[in-house]
Amino acid sequence: MARSLVFLSSVLAASSVVLVATAASAQTAPAAATAAEGNDHDGVVGHFAVGYFGISQLPVGAAPTGANQPAGQGIVNAPVIGARYWITPKLGIDGGIGFGYQDTSGASTWGLAIHGGVPIALGTSHHFTFELTPEATLGFSGGSTPLGVNQSASLSGFRLDLGAKIGAELQFGFIGIPQLSLQANVGVYLQQEAWGYTAAGTTTSTTATTLSTSVGSNPWAIFTDTVSALYYF
Repeated sequence: MARSLVFLSSVLAASSVVLVATAASAQTAPAAATAAEGNDHDGVVGHFAVGYFGISQLPVGAAPTGANQPAGQGIVNAPVIGARYWITPKLGIDGGIGFGYQDTSGASTWGLAIHGGVPIALGTSHHFTFELTPEATLGFSGGSTPLGVNQSASLSGFRLDLGAKIGAELQFGFIGIPQLSLQANVGVYLQQEAWGYTAAGTTTSTTATTLSTSVGSNPWAIFTDTVSALYYF
């Protein structure tokens, strides 16, 4: 069920960007539409884009599974919405923020993710730009869960991703809307996570460090981890 919700949220986010793009292009064509003939990328240099940067899954503490056990782990999904600006034809900057909240059986958790990156255009051709993007995502989470009458436990979490992704940005100039683009990337990241559970003044916590690619083992990862949409103004 959780994986289905993640997939659904990513599809809805991407769809909303497409709808905004269609409506905006029907009203007026921004400067991006004046891209140099045969090269959509040149037309978006010096322009801001807004879009969907994917879902950041933030760890958060949960009740231990038994006595003297470390804190259990939950997940808060924080879809990241942000902006991109190409400073020069070769160098840009990304920034985004994501927020998630869920309340289940009285237990409430929240998550906040901050994302930044530096896209580098390695090559362009017509509607296609090959890009390398060093990037980082910092996330915090927290919440509480009831223990009894007027009693509750505090939950906490932290995540830091450092790495880079490589892939392509495809602009839709071939159908008359070069302002709209889709990105498909794969990346490698060093990830540091921590989550904790505090009850009756006692805190249990767990930390984990991993090095992995951006494509997970679940079948929805190709949509939630590698594909995103942007619209330039």
